[in-house]
Amino acid sequence: MSFKLELNSDWLYVYKGDKDDPILIGSYTGRDIPADLDTTSHVVQLVLQTDCQYIDEGFKIYFHDQGICGGHITGQSSGYIYSPNYPGQYHNNLICTWTIEVNSQKGVKMTPVSFSLEENFDWLYFYKGELEDYTFIGAYSGRFVPVSASNSYVIW
Repeated sequence: MSFKLELNSDWLYVYKGDKDDPILIGSYTGRDIPADLDTTSHVVQLVLQTDCQYIDEGFKIYFHDQGICGGHITGQSSGYIYSPNYPGQYHNNLICTWTIEVNSQKGVKMTPVSFSLEENFDWLYFYKGELEDYTFIGAYSGRFVPVSASNSYVIW
């Protein structure tokens, strides 16, 4: 992460929670890179406030979800999906659905970085296509899942 704001004049405010009632979890200025921020909220707002004088390079921040059970991912060209509590153990009796949607002229290539499910008891199901008209690709358990491509995946 890089972080360069005009000290005490330009600020980055980070909030968590609902946009109608956000909770401030950090405010940052200057050149000190903020520590990692972990939040259990699925909504995080970043507000950059600058003055009318000096300008600086700004910032670049990497984010990822904390293994929320499911979600709809759209408008991103790449990213990660984590099982709940990853890299710790996931909980019993989960049903999580992730939908990955990219531009219709593009395909989705998924490369498992780490894959470990209880063999023959816990399963990851792959589907491709639209939610209303999807095609089953495969069901995977254990420690191996093949890579494939399509415009949109629904993962159960």
